[in-house]
Amino acid sequence: MARGGKGAFGGAKINSYGVWLSFCAVFLLGLADFRRPLSWRNLDLLMLLSFSVSLWFFNHGDVFASVPLAYPPMLYLIARCTWIGFTGRASRSRPVWPYWVLLFAAVFLAGFRIGLNLEDSNVIDVGYAGVIGADKLVHGKNLCGHRPKDNGSVDTYGPVN
Repeated sequence: MARGGKGAFGGAKINSYGVWLSFCAVFLLGLADFRRPLSWRNLDLLMLLSFSVSLWFFNHGDVFASVPLAYPPMLYLIARCTWIGFTGRASRSRPVWPYWVLLFAAVFLAGFRIGLNLEDSNVIDVGYAGVIGADKLVHGKNLCGHRPKDNGSVDTYGPVN
């Protein structure tokens, strides 16, 4: 996956340029304050969207470019959240769109995303491991099986309580 091949999620339709940029545009148009273009709110939105640059490099298998490109927005968000937490002064701005429009857009986009998952997605090892672990817990089985004791014999754990 990290080598840019058409693997588990690198080739999914959500990562195609048209779909991804459309989601980014809807996110920005729905939440940005165009009456005050130089506001903290708009800068916060742009910094969140800047993670897309790192994602692009990751999807093309360039992990050594992807990881460092995720640091600037992460550091910005940590600094911004810390500043808001200590000062208690977040940007006070009202939504540009009515709430019902934002709610409708969120429901539509969530449905669109679920549709993309149903059309073009697959499960990787972490997904399988989570389901297998949950099934073992439900049926009272050990998650890790048997493990050796210090003296070399095998210790069998009882059912999970």
